[in-house]
Amino acid sequence: MSELLKMLRCPHCVTRGKKGFLMFSGKWFICKEPDCQRKYPVYKGIPIMLTREGDFYHYKRALEKADLKGSNNG
Repeated sequence: MSELLKMLRCPHCVTRGKKGFLMFSGKWFICKEPDCQRKYPVYKGIPIMLTREGDFYHYKRALEKADLKGSNNG
């Protein structure tokens, strides 16, 4: 996990010229920038680094559909 934290940055902050370092708490990556502190979920071990909150739910729904299709084929 520590190697991953060294590589990942908050996409919102990086596009604004900030460092955007993250910390991990529970199932979330949280931006350390005081004026940001955005939270990015980890879903099935994959960090979801989307900048709009609603995007995750669409992404999650698509992954769940893909999981169902995959389990029917296996």
